[in-house]
Amino acid sequence: MAELAHMSVDYYARLEQARGPRPSARILDGLARALRLTPAERSHLFRLAGSSVPPGVSAVRRVRPHVARMLERLPETAAVVTDATYGVIAWNPLARALLGGDLGGRTTNLARRRFLDQARTYESSSTEEFGHIAVARLRRAADRYPHDPQLTALLAELHAGSEEFRQIWETRPVHAPGHRTKTLDHPRKPARCG
Repeated sequence: MAELAHMSVDYYARLEQARGPRPSARILDGLARALRLTPAERSHLFRLAGSSVPPGVSAVRRVRPHVARMLERLPETAAVVTDATYGVIAWNPLARALLGGDLGGRTTNLARRRFLDQARTYESSSTEEFGHIAVARLRRAADRYPHDPQLTALLAELHAGSEEFRQIWETRPVHAPGHRTKTLDHPRKPARCG
């Protein structure tokens, strides 16, 4: 394990026995990589060591298998999974039908759609509220992942292309995560019977 974490066997043994000095962030990062810790486990390791958690390099852009299986079990509910930048990284068939686009494409970033898509194909009951939520979440992501190139590029694009985004960004909105119900006014409404 010491070799994988890029430290001496003696130092690693002292850490295991709680005889060594407080480990540095570099040492803790080495241990987290060697142990293949998830971001949450890495944060926990830093807290156990009494250190503040340094920001991650980039946002996680993968879907855990149990989340992917959950999407499959929701055939009558549109469900999406986004990364910290509001990029859609997974969805079920109903969400794809409602939102259109393709995974990994520029059209599937919900913040980009909200602020830059002039030909929006539908409106939501919470379009205005979502703008503030998206900016608050993107601000948190920028603080958490200051070196993420995709996030940096997205923020530059939103700042350059949307006066509304810039105005909301300047207010420094704070928003707690939570669930909301949205009603979409989609152009392809089902025909009325009768």
